Amino acid sequence: MDKTEFTKRYNDLKGQIEQLKKEYIRSNTIFPVGTKVKVTSSNGKARVGVVVDNIVDIYDVRPYVMQLTKEGYVSKRRILIWPVDTVERI
Repeated sequence: MDKTEFTKRYNDLKGQIEQLKKEYIRSNTIFPVGTKVKVTSSNGKARVGVVVDNIVDIYDVRPYVMQLTKEGYVSKRRILIWPVDTVERI
């Protein structure tokens, strides 16, 4: 196996991994993109955000949530979601 064959096979495998991730996210997502959610941390602090993406994590598929401003616009601040936090649809 020379370098070009290795590179071709490597890129094919990377493409297969990305396709499997997309299929897994599509079949196991809890909140679709664009859903307003309330994230409550373990200490009781609640924040409102919107789901902009879903990511595969060690534990499961997690929503990628951006915080909403008081006016209702999507902020640049991400809400970190830990396994002990609760996420519910608004």
